[in-house]
Amino acid sequence: MPDISTHGFWIDWSLGIITVVTVLVAILSFALIAMAMVNFRQRKNPTATRHMSGWITRFIILDIIMIIFDIVISVYSTIGWTEIMVLGDETLIRKHGEAVHVNVVARQFFWAFNYPGADATFGTADDFTLANQLVVPENKLVLLALTAGDTIHSFAAPHLRIKYD
Repeated sequence: MPDISTHGFWIDWSLGIITVVTVLVAILSFALIAMAMVNFRQRKNPTATRHMSGWITRFIILDIIMIIFDIVISVYSTIGWTEIMVLGDETLIRKHGEAVHVNVVARQFFWAFNYPGADATFGTADDFTLANQLVVPENKLVLLALTAGDTIHSFAAPHLRIKYD
């Protein structure tokens, strides 16, 4: 699906990295489970023992590696989330110029997209509303303000890499 948003490349790249890391961790986990099943089977160790010699150190090192993976993914996600959600509007306006503002009002089975008129301000006679259709100008920054008339079930614009439940 083509990316038409300013932050879509970051979302696509981070989802790819998180998927690769998750698959690697799953493979490593299954390998460790298989290794434990082979090394600690009853035929090889007929009596239980509390002494695991070098295994404790290996498990601690593995836990530290997993914690580092979790911290790296958390920090990376937080940086991206902050850039998009907290710093987003001001940073994007400085970078791309003034934005077109669209107020989106969610109703139970209906979306109202309110656009400002020629004066670029809401609440005047030249405002217009489109039902269930988001139309944006090409190569312009667009800021969506999402509010609920009664309830928000799900707002998704896949090409913009937006999903709000």
